[in-house]
Amino acid sequence: MPSGHPTGDEVLRTFAITMFANIRGIDRFGRYGGEEFLLVLPDMGTDNATRALDRLRAIIAELDWSAFSPDMKVTISAGVTTLKPEETPDTFSRAPTARFTQPRHGTQSHRNA
Repeated sequence: MPSGHPTGDEVLRTFAITMFANIRGIDRFGRYGGEEFLLVLPDMGTDNATRALDRLRAIIAELDWSAFSPDMKVTISAGVTTLKPEETPDTFSRAPTARFTQPRHGTQSHRNA
């Protein structure tokens, strides 16, 4: 059974491919740093973004990750923020702030910022 960095890289690659396969054509998804990713959902309010994130979280959780390690589970912790007309893209810094509050809420959850 593979382990270490190559396995982690493959898990991240599978995660990214799955995300790309399950978002709209106008959405943007990419690695933000380390094991962090940014998903931009244009023309989608907070409620719809939250529903989309819940759907993506379920898809990722239901994947069979056992090829990487027996009983492996992958979960998503996320922050959701909305860029308002008077704001700049610096607003995105609120999403990671919301995400970092997740441990007390569980790994399969999100927070709005």
